[in-house]
Amino acid sequence: MSGILRRSWRPSLSWARSASRLTPRILCTHVGAGSGGRSSGEVLRSPPEDIPYTVKGLKHISIAVPDLATAAEHYRCVLGAQVSAPVDQLEEGVKVVYVKLPNVAIELLHPVEASSTVAKFLEKNPSGGIHHLCFAVMFHNVKT
Repeated sequence: MSGILRRSWRPSLSWARSASRLTPRILCTHVGAGSGGRSSGEVLRSPPEDIPYTVKGLKHISIAVPDLATAAEHYRCVLGAQVSAPVDQLEEGVKVVYVKLPNVAIELLHPVEASSTVAKFLEKNPSGGIHHLCFAVMFHNVKT
């Protein structure tokens, strides 16, 4: 890969009990300017050969929006997408609307707290924009 990749990790690894040992499932990793301050600051110009995971696919795209109702209606009317009712995620300081498309999910994010990462993102980008991408990855050789 020739571009710059900023990696940040969200602690969402889940484990399944298989016989007497834990087996890793899919981990959600967030990449992007608004990845919530979870970035370690590590910048890779080309990935190392010993990356301990395989990317399984794009899980969702999170878009920060200044007006949640208008954005949800846009996705419903223009794309014909299934759009959820707004859901509070108070631990993240946001209200979320989930947009279901055939091949990817979209999260529309709107801040409910001025200190949230989404509020800070919208201060810098008043019209909104892609906050982060979430990739499903599978770790290799995870020691338990």
